Parts: sequence; structure tokens; C-alpha cells
Amino acid sequence: MLRRFSLYGLLKNQRYFEAFLVLAFMERGLGFAEIGGLVALRELTTNVLEVPSGVMADLLGRRRTMVASFAAYVVAYLVLGLVPWLPALALGMLLIGVGDAFRSGTHKAMIFDWLAAQGRQDERVEVYGHTRSWSQVGSAVAVPIAAGVVFWRGGYSDVFWLSAIPAAINLVNLATYPRTLEGSRRPDATMGDTARALWATARTLWPRRSLRGLLVEAAAFSGLYKAVKDYLQPLLEGVALSLPLLVTHAEASRSAVLVGMVYVVLFGLSAVAS
Repeated sequence: MLRRFSLYGLLKNQRYFEAFLVLAFMERGLGFAEIGGLVALRELTTNVLEVPSGVMADLLGRRRTMVASFAAYVVAYLVLGLVPWLPALALGMLLIGVGDAFRSGTHKAMIFDWLAAQGRQDERVEVYGHTRSWSQVGSAVAVPIAAGVVFWRGGYSDVFWLSAIPAAINLVNLATYPRTLEGSRRPDATMGDTARALWATARTLWPRRSLRGLLVEAAAFSGLYKAVKDYLQPLLEGVALSLPLLVTHAEASRSAVLVGMVYVVLFGLSAVAS
């Protein structure tokens, strides 16, 4: 199963649009306010559905929840790639948010359950770090593939629908996981039960000053990073277009080279850190 877990990590980050998201939306005539609204919709959807997704995992089982998550991804990527209208783009980003919410923490729990069944609980950090590094390798591999597609095609739209291919493969990978990884299903689970458990955990953690500071710092860094990271793309595009290189190629092709190199380095460093 370790290879299957690593394959999941590798495939889940084959989001070829990740390094070109803002540029792809700008190519379709969207302004920064509209792009920010789409990104905010995705993040808001993920946060709002965080608790309900836990209930769904209890009701349906973890494996089925993960399959539903990647089904949402496949539809989202196809919509984003094939339909250029703003309402369709909003639907695509909303579905990505749904997929992220259903996926969040679920696969990690499946890994830990498998290790417990194998009597290897003491290897949790090592095994999860290994699968996590494969997900970062997936991001680093996805960037040159995406950059090559953009350079060849001279536009960004293809990076959306192409992302549906590895997502569909991962859906099959997850659907064929052993049934034992479904977890303990609770037909009587309710959103209220999950919310109360979450509140009880928060009340336990918050009085502890060291943990409170760690949580606040992590949330602040994560939020700031998610808010600004994609806006690096138009800055890199401006630098790329100002350089006297590949001047006979389309603007998107020229931008793809520099954006691709920068994001490969960023994701590569992240993989090493994992």
C-alpha cells in the first residue's frame, strides 16, 4: 500500500494550472478583483464544508468520500478548461473547494489506520513524510509539464482540462483501495456531533499558550501565503516579457519559461523540506 499512497500523493498535485492560475484567468479577460473573488470562493467553500465533510466521511466511509472528492475535481477541471464564462469559472472553483474539503485529512487518516492494522504506528511520521514528499515532487513535475504545454500551445486554457486526466487516474486508484480503509462508518453521525467535538477540542487547546501561539502563527502564515502566492505569476510575466528572449513566440510561451523555472525551484525546495 505504500506505493499506492505515494502514487496518490504524486497524482493529487498534478494540477497543471497551479502555476498559471492567475495568468489563465487574465487571458480570459478577468480583472484582479474577479480573480480574487474566484479564489476566495474556493477557499470559503473549503472552510464552510470542513465540518460537513467530516460527517460525510463518517456516513459514507473514507474511501467513498475520497472518490467523491476526485469526482468533483474532474468535473471542475473540465468546466474550467472548456467553458470560459465567469459563472462557469465560479462553478469550477466552487467544485475545487468541495473537493479540497472532502479530501482534507481523510487520506492521512487512511494511512494511519493502515499502519495501525499493520502494527507499525511508530512509523507514522516517516511514512506520512514520505508520501508528503511525493506530493511535492508531483507539484514540481507538474510545472515543467504545464510550462511545456503553454509554450507549445501559446495559451493557458489547456492546463485546466489536462489536469482532469491525472485526477481521473487517482479516482480509480482510490476506488480500488481495500475496503478495510473505509474506516468505521457511523450511520448515526450528525453535523452537530462533529461540531461539538471540534468545539471541545478547541476549548482544550486554546488555554495552552504555546499551542495557541503555534496555531495562530500557522493560520496567519497559511492564510497570507494562499492570498499572495498566485499573484507572483503576473509579476514574473512582466519580467519575462521585458527580457529580449524568445521574442518571436507568443507572450504566454515566453512567460511559461520563467514562471515554470521559478515554480519548479519553489516546489522542489518544498519537497526537500518534507
